[in-house]
Amino acid sequence: MTNFSGELTVGDLMQRYVLVINKSATVQDAVNEMKILNVGSILVVDDNRALVGIFSERDLLIRVVGAFRQPADTPISDVMTRNVRSVTPSVTARDALKILLSGNFRHLPVIDGNGKLEGVVSLKDIGKII
Repeated sequence: MTNFSGELTVGDLMQRYVLVINKSATVQDAVNEMKILNVGSILVVDDNRALVGIFSERDLLIRVVGAFRQPADTPISDVMTRNVRSVTPSVTARDALKILLSGNFRHLPVIDGNGKLEGVVSLKDIGKII
């Protein structure tokens, strides 16, 4: 999906297998999945696989542990980060890198025109081509 100017796009680099959890799950459910795959975040989707948030180690530390909440009783939707910055597959790798660096993110969800999750591109993915 290289664009007309020959630049690589997010669609060229993104990972299509993405760890997701439904917004109705608990924090404990999310932590269990993250532990199994040894990852620091999980994308949160609705029943239509539309991106609604992200839950990270930082959210766990500040919004759950730091707030003395019980992971098994806390809905992920109560403590996830909302309004997640995302891009479409046609965005250039250069522009995705700018977004990642300016937002201090490590992962950038990739969505289609309807808001459905297609994949994720990471700082590491882009770093491999630099």
